[in-house]
Amino acid sequence: MIFGFTASKMKQTPSLFSLLLSLFLIITIFTVVEGGGIFIGSAKKLFVFGDSYVDTGNFLNSPSFKPPSGITFPGKPDGRFCDGRVLPDYIGDFV
Repeated sequence: MIFGFTASKMKQTPSLFSLLLSLFLIITIFTVVEGGGIFIGSAKKLFVFGDSYVDTGNFLNSPSFKPPSGITFPGKPDGRFCDGRVLPDYIGDFV
């Protein structure tokens, strides 16, 4: 027993993961094919789920309205918890 999972439960997990991954890939491929393909510059928003590569700071310890917020992206405070670009910013520019 590892973290409350028995051997029988652990055997079911990879098959469920494989099923969900396959379903996601099929839906993605179907959407791209039916939509006429991917067009450069068509992405309006980028949702990123990740860890330290996309982390923009600690919400509780660094409010986004304090300086230096908005220096890298000029103008008013931008609501981000970092000063500078992170990996998703570069990916968004590329896409």
